[in-house]
Amino acid sequence: MHNNLSLKYIECAIDDLVKTLGIAEPIDPYDYLQLAKEEKYAACIRAIAKQYQLPASFRIKILPKGYKRNSQKFKTTGLSETDESGRGRDSIVAQVHIPANVPLYGSPRVRDLKIEVVIGKECCEYPGTFLYIMTHEIAHLLLETLKHPEKNNEVYADLLPLVLGFSRFAKIGRKVEKTNTNFDNSTTTFTTTYGYLTDEHFDVAIEKLNCILNDYKSQVKIINNRMVALDKKVRELNEDIFMISNLKEELLANSKKRITAEDSQSLVRIYDAGYIDKFSAVLNLSNSIMQTNEKHYKGLTYFNNKTNDRINEIDSETKVALQKLDEALTNAKKDIKVLENNLNFKSKLRKLLHL
Repeated sequence: MHNNLSLKYIECAIDDLVKTLGIAEPIDPYDYLQLAKEEKYAACIRAIAKQYQLPASFRIKILPKGYKRNSQKFKTTGLSETDESGRGRDSIVAQVHIPANVPLYGSPRVRDLKIEVVIGKECCEYPGTFLYIMTHEIAHLLLETLKHPEKNNEVYADLLPLVLGFSRFAKIGRKVEKTNTNFDNSTTTFTTTYGYLTDEHFDVAIEKLNCILNDYKSQVKIINNRMVALDKKVRELNEDIFMISNLKEELLANSKKRITAEDSQSLVRIYDAGYIDKFSAVLNLSNSIMQTNEKHYKGLTYFNNKTNDRINEIDSETKVALQKLDEALTNAKKDIKVLENNLNFKSKLRKLLHL
């Protein structure tokens, strides 16, 4: 563990990773845990890599418990483990072999990558810990494909899974408690913590990520509320246009004998062949915004600079559309009033009695 790291360093590292990769909503670990419990380790690793958008091939090699090589236990290059006092405990057998000259992230050549993953039975005894270790190890691969300047930084490899949706995996897998029964029937509990983050580092990282996610989600909520308002006003304008159409027909047969000069000018405009076009243009704009942008704000689980820019664009578009709808509704209601005011008494009475 890096006890000497400042909390500011953790926050800056998160900002760096979010700027580079974006940020994902936390994933439910249930399906992954089921795969691990069923010893479907290859499927687990592929699922983790998919979340990282690393379509590489993985070959799994499982070593027997207590495996030694050259009289030394084969330890992961990615994770360390300590107990609550900071002392090292049982060694882990887990490693992802990253080949030299890996292709750049996003390149089609990533599909040709063949990665060997070596895991030991000790690593598999706790499915949650297995998953946590794998998110860390494959994070090294992701940082390598990015040619990130901190690709060998273990703290970055601990933080990257949290950034890309694996925070719940860390919560259930970074600590393991073992209870031993002593000769006098008393018990001693040992807590082993995996990784390079202290509890304080971890808590600050989660708090920082929640703040970033909440900022994004609050923007999406604003957009969603605006879209609801947009839909409501579109429906209202359609209803007003329908009413205007009916009133125009009725007025032709049931108009007052005397119409003011001001109303006459309004009626000439209302009966113009292109009268509805101005309303249609506003409706078409609003419907286009709602239909085209739904995929950009509904059900988002991943956010980056690109999605943020698109959300801001949608925000601007909806503001303009709402303003145009308000103007159209104001004008439509004025025209409805003109039409209703110029119906003769008999027609008004019939409308009043709904006959």
